[in-house]
Parts: sequence; structure tokens; C-alpha cells
Amino acid sequence: MRKLYIVLALLLLVSGDIESQETFSQQYVLFKAERFGSSDANGYKYGIYYGSERGILPNATERKVYAIYDSKRPLNDLHVGTTNVIELEAKTTILSLSFKDGFKPTANENLLIDLSVQPLNRYYQSIVLDIATLAITYTSIDGSTLLDFENMRNDGISSEHEYLTLIRRDVSYTSKKMRKQMAPQTIQVGRYSGQDLFDAMKAVTVEEVRNYLLYVKKSPKKFIGKQWIFSEVYATWLLQ
Repeated sequence: MRKLYIVLALLLLVSGDIESQETFSQQYVLFKAERFGSSDANGYKYGIYYGSERGILPNATERKVYAIYDSKRPLNDLHVGTTNVIELEAKTTILSLSFKDGFKPTANENLLIDLSVQPLNRYYQSIVLDIATLAITYTSIDGSTLLDFENMRNDGISSEHEYLTLIRRDVSYTSKKMRKQMAPQTIQVGRYSGQDLFDAMKAVTVEEVRNYLLYVKKSPKKFIGKQWIFSEVYATWLLQ
């Protein structure tokens, strides 16, 4: 009987944990939007080539618009306006944008639109999805995509580990190529201080890839909305 009571108690605890888990009814994703036509009485019209099929939700409230960081036009605040979804189709979303005083987009300038999207996993959002929702794309040195929101169809602990492992392998593999093309460099700071850069890259772990992504998540300004070769930015981070 005692064993039965213990089992029942454990089941109640587990059941309680499941019910009390935080769930996500939506998540927010930055999308690159391009101008659709000229401005009108409702503001500027922009659009993205994602729609309801990708889980985009109608706006309940105005969402923020951001300029992509550019060192030639530094902004103290990348938030440049607000947007509303005015048309939501299967593969296209049309938005009306209003800008803050003093900001006027150039003719061919893409902007970042913060939209509500159905969550890929209601109970867990991985660090790789956190990065992908910032409109950051990572590729290998040969141009193969390592991480991009467009390619993500699910999320979870297993999926997160697969992405982190894929990136780790790419960094380790790329270190061999970089060693042949670049002069040796010694790391001056951090865990690998005093070691050769390419040795450190070859020995990279999944946890170290995660730590780098956490750094990007904490300070995303110069990364958002852009495509990066992961091994190159990781190498730069090790040397800083």
C-alpha cells in the first residue's frame, strides 16, 4: 500500500506540473517587409511573403516597426513606427505603416515588422527560435542555410539540439578551411585565452554555440534583419 501511495503522489505532482506549465498562445517574429506601392491616406503600404499558412495572426493592437541597423545611419532607437495588418492571405500579408516624426524610409529600404505568429511549440521556445524570430539568418561558409525562420516548422528540446549540433559541426569543419587560408591567431580573452583560434573552433561544444546565441539575443541590434556566416561571427566573438 505504501508503494501505491508513493506512485499516486508522484502522478499527482507530475500532473500538476503539466497543468501549471506556461503556454504560449502567440509569439512575436520580425519579418523583413518591402514597400508595396506609394503612400496613401492610411500611411505607407508594405508587405511580406508570409501569411496565414505560416501562422501569422491578425493584429489585436498596433505592432512596432524597426529600421535595420546601419552604421552609416546610427539610430539610438531602431523603433521607427507602428503597423497594422490590413490584408492577411494564405501566403501574403499587407500592412499599413505609420512612422515617427523625422523618419522617412528610402525608396528601396526594407523594414522589420514585428508580427504575432502562432507558436511552433506552445510549451517551449528554444534559443534557436529566439534568434530566428529576430530575422537573423546563419549560413555556412559555402552558403548553406544553418538557421532561418523560414525553414523552421517545429520547435522543442530535440529540435533545438539538432540545430545546435548542426552549427557546432559546421564551426568545427570550417576551422580546418580557415586554418589553411588565414594566419594563426591567439585568443586573448575568455575560456580559450592563450589558445589558437582554430583549435578552439575545432573543439567547440553545443553549449558554447548556445552561449554565443544567448549573447546575440541579449545584444541583437547590429545582427537583426541580416544574414551572417556563423563560423566567421563566432570566430570574431572568440577573439573579442
